[in-house]
Amino acid sequence: EVIVPDGKTRIGAGDVLVTAAPAFENRENFGMYEEYVGEGHPWSGMYVRELSLPKGTLIAMIPLVLAVVRMLSRNRTKRAQENLAFLKLWNPVRNWFQWLYLSIRYCKKNRYFLCPNCGRIACVPKKTGRVTITCKGCKTRYDRKA
Repeated sequence: EVIVPDGKTRIGAGDVLVTAAPAFENRENFGMYEEYVGEGHPWSGMYVRELSLPKGTLIAMIPLVLAVVRMLSRNRTKRAQENLAFLKLWNPVRNWFQWLYLSIRYCKKNRYFLCPNCGRIACVPKKTGRVTITCKGCKTRYDRKA
């Protein structure tokens, strides 16, 4: 699990911090390093806002043990449920970006509409007037002007 922490995130023993230098525009000065926070580490138990890092430094926390255990887990039904929950969150985002891409690429020929119920994309030729669209995924009917 990767976490991009805010200032209220507490660093615990066993966490791995990946930090990136603030100078992203200059590749020569760009630097990333990994810091393992063990039991005796000075950052253990501190909040991210209490760390004395250069301004603009990006920090990602990776609870390494949890990530490895989940990766090697044989409980496939549980991992499949987690993947399904992730896809329920990710698919509407992906559909929106796909809709945006199609709307820009084929803007002279077609109009693209997102289903208000499931977010599936429907394609309608331009200048067909007012149409009633039936979603192929959830069978919801909605009116739009193409």
